[in-house]
Amino acid sequence: MENFLADLARAQVRRGDEVFVLAHEHRPFRRGGHTLWHGVRLKRVPILGELLYVPLAPGMPLAFRQALREFAPDVLHLHLPNPAAFFTLLLAPRLPVVVHWHADVVPSRLDRRLALAYRFYRPFERALLRRADLIVATSPPYLETSKPLAPFRHKTRVVPLGLDPARLHRPPRSEIEALRRDGPFVLSVGRLTYYKGFPHLLEAMTFLPGTRLFLIGRGKLEKFLHKKIKELKLEDRAKLLPAVEDRRLHLFLAACEVFCLPSVERTEAFGLVLLEALAFGRPLVTTAVEGSGMSWINRHGETGLVVPPADSRALAQALKRLLSDQDLRLRMAEGAKRRFNEEFHIERVARRLHTLYEMVSR
Repeated sequence: MENFLADLARAQVRRGDEVFVLAHEHRPFRRGGHTLWHGVRLKRVPILGELLYVPLAPGMPLAFRQALREFAPDVLHLHLPNPAAFFTLLLAPRLPVVVHWHADVVPSRLDRRLALAYRFYRPFERALLRRADLIVATSPPYLETSKPLAPFRHKTRVVPLGLDPARLHRPPRSEIEALRRDGPFVLSVGRLTYYKGFPHLLEAMTFLPGTRLFLIGRGKLEKFLHKKIKELKLEDRAKLLPAVEDRRLHLFLAACEVFCLPSVERTEAFGLVLLEALAFGRPLVTTAVEGSGMSWINRHGETGLVVPPADSRALAQALKRLLSDQDLRLRMAEGAKRRFNEEFHIERVARRLHTLYEMVSR
């Protein structure tokens, strides 16, 4: 959400809009503050910590009220899930409201407290959806399967997340060739958590002798995945790397032959990293998770291949097909670039959202 919002706000400023972003600080007990960032007026509100992944920011209501008074916006654009957005119900009763629905709140099977907390969250969520003049979903499949959005489809439009290719580092050819020196490789990136399906990707590698895999990310499954690599005797071919800075990540994206996102649950609502792979012209291998935006982003046979979720052999077959057929890879690489420019370039996304702002503010 944060990366998309940063790209979007800058694109909106370039369009000539005035933009004020009210956000939480990332770390507890930092002072926060008000800055001008790439033409965006940015106010960070201090937090005390987190509870059930929600920032605790007692100063948010006052900061929200001050922002409304000082900036006097024409439209409020709220990004959910985000309990701080509920202050809109009390503090901005007359302003046009656009709710950007990034994901349903899905209680985690690893943290049962979320199911209980959602009982208290849900009435406010529903009230805000009723209050919204317009709701933005990020893909047709997600809208079609979202239970919270079902009663409000008449006022929901689909606008995908976008990405600013100008902020992607384009590494020199020498660095790309150095990374490819030991042969072609598959890349996967994401938080090391249960719904990403990384164990199935490691199992797929056992059917691909001679193929390398770089898996970049951090999370609760880090130790488990290291153990899995050893059990499958993949130490020489599968490398688990910690989260890297953007410049290094973009080098891996530019150098890989195929990008794979093997998620197994709809918790993978969209998969923003797929847009980075498309922007670099990388063929994709993704999974057909019902309701996820992944298969809508990755058009089977055009930008990559789509396989059933949690199927290691199907993953291996798709990866093998792309790795062994250069003409197919090149054709899908062109399809990836074309799809990115036609659908996910941040300037196009900002233009579509601007049209919606005009609609609700008439």
